[in-house]
Amino acid sequence: MHRVAIYGIEGHEGLILSSVAQRDDAVVAAVASENPARFDEAKGYDAITGETKFYGSWQEILDNEDIDVLGICSETDRHVDVIVAAAERGIHVMSEKPIAPESAGLEKIKAAVATSGIHFSALLSMRTAPGYAAMRDAVRSGAIGKPVLLFGQKSYRLGERPEWMKSRSSFGGIIPYIGCHMLDLAMWITGLDVIAVSAAHGNTSKPEVREMEDHAAVIFKMTDGADFALTLDYLRPAAAPTHGDDRLRIAGSDGVVEVRSADAVAQVITAAEGLRDLDLPEKVNLFSDFLDAIDGKTTHIIQPEEIFRLTEILLGALEAADTGKPREV
Repeated sequence: MHRVAIYGIEGHEGLILSSVAQRDDAVVAAVASENPARFDEAKGYDAITGETKFYGSWQEILDNEDIDVLGICSETDRHVDVIVAAAERGIHVMSEKPIAPESAGLEKIKAAVATSGIHFSALLSMRTAPGYAAMRDAVRSGAIGKPVLLFGQKSYRLGERPEWMKSRSSFGGIIPYIGCHMLDLAMWITGLDVIAVSAAHGNTSKPEVREMEDHAAVIFKMTDGADFALTLDYLRPAAAPTHGDDRLRIAGSDGVVEVRSADAVAQVITAAEGLRDLDLPEKVNLFSDFLDAIDGKTTHIIQPEEIFRLTEILLGALEAADTGKPREV
């Protein structure tokens, strides 16, 4: 029986809680947050029972509970200490992204995970969307030939943002916070790495969120001569029919493949076949896949080395945006 705990109710805790509720080999033993007003939100999930304990800090969970899996859904600047402390106790970790707001913290995590041998993952949930999985199959099978030019977009409604997101020190910037998803997909789908990055970001229209950027534009020079242009924004109007508008397009030497939202139709167009919809695989449950990997039943869809490399590149992109200077990564 997996005894799962969650620290923080500031991110994708619902993904973990809903997954536990679907399994008969896992329970939520404890939830911790420095903001107890969020406990009511967590209690709305079926995985929370009368046996679930609530604490005011992650230290209380580690000191008082016998758990084997910790989900971290806290503010960005708190991830490093919690991941390292859990790893030192042999507790498997799935963390909100980005896993670290700066390079020194990333190195601490890498060392702790390597030393402890725990299973480690991040809440890069877009990998499990059928449309992007179908896109990966198409690209890896050679349907569009050699990937040449990629374009990605994440556009969100701003809505009401918590105070921690309005501070650079606790938030970390929109390039790592939401750019992580599209960069992860681009690398996972194509198998390409990043060589160098140029970027710009700022807040030109949303002063109410203070240090939080309302937009960013990033260009990644990738291996094998490919280039990836990524735009990020919190400029989607409140009246828009969905919270987000996600797009990924990959143009290759022999065709183009595109997905316009996480679970929408994936389409490919080639000279030989024209335009066609791709067959969509069954959606993978990210946290259940993680538990199955801990049990030795499967290989998890996200590997720690991929998360570490992704974070290195994102921190490099953030530096490029801050300084206005391209940099190798």
